[in-house]
Amino acid sequence: MKKSVFSLFLLLLLSVVVVLPLAAAGQQDEAAATPSAPQRTYIMVTTAGTGGTYYPMGVGMSTLWNDKLRATHGIVASAQSSGGSVENINILEAKEAELAILQADIGALAWAGQAPFTKKHTDLRSITALWPSQVQFVVRKDKIKTGNITDIKGLSFSLGAAGSGIERTALMTLEGIGMSIKDIKAHYLGYVEASNAMKDGNLDGSTLQGGAPVSAVSDLFASPLDVDILQYAQAQVDQINEVFNAYFLDIIPAGTYPGQTEDRKTLGITNFLAVRQDLSEEVVYLLTKTLFENLKYMISVHPAAKNITLEKALAGLPVPLHPGAYKFYMEVGVKIPEKLKP
Repeated sequence: MKKSVFSLFLLLLLSVVVVLPLAAAGQQDEAAATPSAPQRTYIMVTTAGTGGTYYPMGVGMSTLWNDKLRATHGIVASAQSSGGSVENINILEAKEAELAILQADIGALAWAGQAPFTKKHTDLRSITALWPSQVQFVVRKDKIKTGNITDIKGLSFSLGAAGSGIERTALMTLEGIGMSIKDIKAHYLGYVEASNAMKDGNLDGSTLQGGAPVSAVSDLFASPLDVDILQYAQAQVDQINEVFNAYFLDIIPAGTYPGQTEDRKTLGITNFLAVRQDLSEEVVYLLTKTLFENLKYMISVHPAAKNITLEKALAGLPVPLHPGAYKFYMEVGVKIPEKLKP
């Protein structure tokens, strides 16, 4: 009896020894038959403060890319707030983000290595134009001679708060048309302060930059003070772009502001999606393609996305396209200027 029990135990043990390797082999075969998950590529988009347009648009793009590309291509995207365009350049340089939303004229300064930057950021590349802001030189009508921006010569004029991006844009505009700060009586006021100073008769005009309608401009047009927006000629825009390739002629339609009965031709600044040069061509191609194939979703995130179109995709870009974006635009037939080709 003991011998029979021992024999049975030995038989069971041998069965286990044989079955376990077979089971393991079956698991290995099953694993081999299951497609491996795509390798992860992490994308950070740096934006600006949470109260503006940059941050929600960055979050929206990240959400879109995660939804469309994470499972199939392993792209994991996220957005972070920041101090805005100048800081974003430094964040890209430090490789703490792969993408950034930037103001185009700041991108042009970074590319050229001009103040406030101390080196040329030649690793910067473009993906697409996003939405525009307008440079609005608002001046008392009794100080306007021709209606052109050159009318600010000799006027007491606010360039925006000292050290602001608004100030830098105004100075770049003047330089581009052959003028300088010496041609005006410069003041450095915020929007509300400039508006009040104009209404009090202590200021002739101010730059009030932003996506029209700008509330400070609306306030001036609605006030008893008679004001207007100075205009740019296309030749002046071309002249400015010879120095800083970041602008385009834009229209503020009649009726945008109280009592504004005619269109006003002004200077448009592109806000654009920038990327580090070292991000792979395939990843940037997928990001670009997915963005343009899902613009309805982006418009649901923020109405500023209505400005993202293939027709305007290259408007005002200050630096060359990334090869991945270039590949997408070639596929869909967008005509690409030589200066933007990788």
